[in-house]
Amino acid sequence: MIKVSVIISEDDNTKSKIEDIEIVKSLKDASGQYVYFKDIEDDLDFNFLIEAYAKATDNNLDYIVLNSHGLYEDVEIKNTYDFDEFNGNYFTVDLNIRSKLIRRSVIKDDFSDNLDLLNWDVILSANKFSFMENDDFKPQKYCNMDYAIEMLNRMTQKIIDYRSTVKLNFNFFDYKMEELIRLYESCPENERENSYLQLKEDFTKMIFHKRFTSFSVNTTVKNKYFFDCVVYTRDFKEFEDLLEEYYIMVDVEEIRQENKVIKMENAHIQRQIRTLKTMNRNILNSKSWSITKPLRDVKRLM
Repeated sequence: MIKVSVIISEDDNTKSKIEDIEIVKSLKDASGQYVYFKDIEDDLDFNFLIEAYAKATDNNLDYIVLNSHGLYEDVEIKNTYDFDEFNGNYFTVDLNIRSKLIRRSVIKDDFSDNLDLLNWDVILSANKFSFMENDDFKPQKYCNMDYAIEMLNRMTQKIIDYRSTVKLNFNFFDYKMEELIRLYESCPENERENSYLQLKEDFTKMIFHKRFTSFSVNTTVKNKYFFDCVVYTRDFKEFEDLLEEYYIMVDVEEIRQENKVIKMENAHIQRQIRTLKTMNRNILNSKSWSITKPLRDVKRLM
């Protein structure tokens, strides 16, 4: 029985050495219970795919993310999550389709042919999912501004069409902004002005969208500031000058987060100290401690 179908591109020469895994060129040829969309640059561990398959079938998962990047720190990974439970936290984890093992039956005939959009079809229509702890699967990011803007806008519509979940919509606003900001920052210097103009065109359209008020109210202050810098500047030079203030805001936010972590750690230490003081007091006041006091006095004199 084929457990996993690995779908590869025409230029990919990957072969399977495990009989439970088949290599196919298209989704329609896949006969496995679960499918994996392989990038030609993936260094694929077939044994790990079988481990992921075992966890997916044991827990009846619609998909399993092959890494835990962005999942809550210091929290044990659960066997299953459901859509409503996870909700806005989708945007902290690895959202790439090539980081997922997906139940074949979840992928409907009317899903998009574009893998990035198919990925969101899966996320929004699936119910049960989980994660694997494997840092070898690195999240992939958009590398083209035009494509990223188009896909993020189409994803916005998918979220509205599938589930009009207010919390999910609000979190998506920041996800979109942070992806586009990251792309802008990764641009070579000679391409930044063109990226600015692309962002300006997209952001200006957003102002006239019926959901713009929700975006303005619910996105973070620094993301909204970046948005305003793009939309309301006359040219690229003015935008670049204003960015200095944006990066000050970013630094301040990082300091606030660091202070928040320090406060949490201090609170944890204080709780431990209080617990130890209580234990010590209980020991000193216990009957056994009083009974053995003469023996301890003798031992100190010896």
